[in-house]
Amino acid sequence: MATQSQPQSYCPACGQPLNGQVTVSVASWLSFNSACRYLGIGRTKLRRLISEGRLKYYRLDGQLRFHRRDCDALILFDKPHSNLKRLQKQKINELAS
Repeated sequence: MATQSQPQSYCPACGQPLNGQVTVSVASWLSFNSACRYLGIGRTKLRRLISEGRLKYYRLDGQLRFHRRDCDALILFDKPHSNLKRLQKQKINELAS
């Protein structure tokens, strides 16, 4: 049985092959809407978390971006609210596996 390999990723600027660590770090960034889905909260709640300083954000290419580790930290260590309490249990179970 033949196996398919993933196509190699290349830097669009210089054409050099990218290693897995680089491609994984790109996947670690969440857009505003993706962060809402990841956290299981609405846009208003996410804006409130940002304004209260409870969730770190970055501005990349004029867009707000959130690192997955910051969202995970919010889930694990911030004061739980309705959806985050459920996500907190899921994340603890993931880390225990």
